[in-house]
Amino acid sequence: MVNGKNHNGVCKGCTTEADAKKFEKDIKAEALQLSKQKTVTTLVENYRDILTGGTPILLDDAYELSLNKTRKRQPSESLKKAKRIYWLDFVSFVHGKYPDIIKLASVQKTHAEAYINHLRTKGRFNREITFKSKKKTCACQSKEKLSPRTCNVYQHTLTEVSNKLRSDSGLIQNPFDDIEKQDNEYESREAFTEKELSLIRDNANDFIRSLFSIGIATALREGDICTLRWLKVDFKNDLITRKMKKVRRSVEIPIMPPLRTFLLEQKKKTGDSEYVLPEHAAIYKSNPSGISARVKKFLEGLKITTNRKVEGRDRAVSIKNAVNNIDSIKAVLAVLKD
Repeated sequence: MVNGKNHNGVCKGCTTEADAKKFEKDIKAEALQLSKQKTVTTLVENYRDILTGGTPILLDDAYELSLNKTRKRQPSESLKKAKRIYWLDFVSFVHGKYPDIIKLASVQKTHAEAYINHLRTKGRFNREITFKSKKKTCACQSKEKLSPRTCNVYQHTLTEVSNKLRSDSGLIQNPFDDIEKQDNEYESREAFTEKELSLIRDNANDFIRSLFSIGIATALREGDICTLRWLKVDFKNDLITRKMKKVRRSVEIPIMPPLRTFLLEQKKKTGDSEYVLPEHAAIYKSNPSGISARVKKFLEGLKITTNRKVEGRDRAVSIKNAVNNIDSIKAVLAVLKD
């Protein structure tokens, strides 16, 4: 009897009086400990590890530990870096708002909802952004409100890390599981008009013309164009094979006559180079944004608007997209022909 309540159980395997007394002693000790738990929360907190078989994992350590878990495919180093930033922003939020929460298993749905709401209404919790240039490391304060798509990316990462470590940490329920994601909102993009493409055709240097010639004929993304290798260009079967960097899917793209003409001329220029566009490849591998910056500078030099200010967003978004109408295609053919 403990605190006026009877506790009993079958002493399995007991064959002596000593075994039975030890069993009784253990039952009383356990009942006494349980009686000290005043709320369901403290009961779960104190007995979580016993119930789940988990061990304490600190929020600060969780992301790195999650990288050791098996997954369908391994993320690239750049993706690991980005997801680490997303997780550490959540950790900063918890440390700032709920200093008593230091273990992953202690995170509850209310904490998760509070952070997601902060993302959607105010942006990142940690406003300081550090980035490296070729000459120095810089820091600035972010005032940007995040798009629904970006908020969903953050939430996906937090859900993923929590799921990967759920059993190990003793997390009874993933606190992010039942939080609905926002609908992705995309700003409508505009095709280049026939007039704009004519301007591009008449003013393009070799750097710009190469990007447009391959991009229009293959629909590959910027990074896939810049890092395209001659090894993947099959002139015998008029086929380009490429594993796309972003989605990691392999595609086969037929080489149509205008593209074939361009590639053959390019092959003469590049000689023994590994890449179809060696200059672009060197820039992209060193600084991927450098390609976009040069294209943007060229287009703006032609008075072609590439960005638009969006209500509720601090940063302007790109509004120019690939060709998607008949009039533009006519101008594109002229670009390739010339």
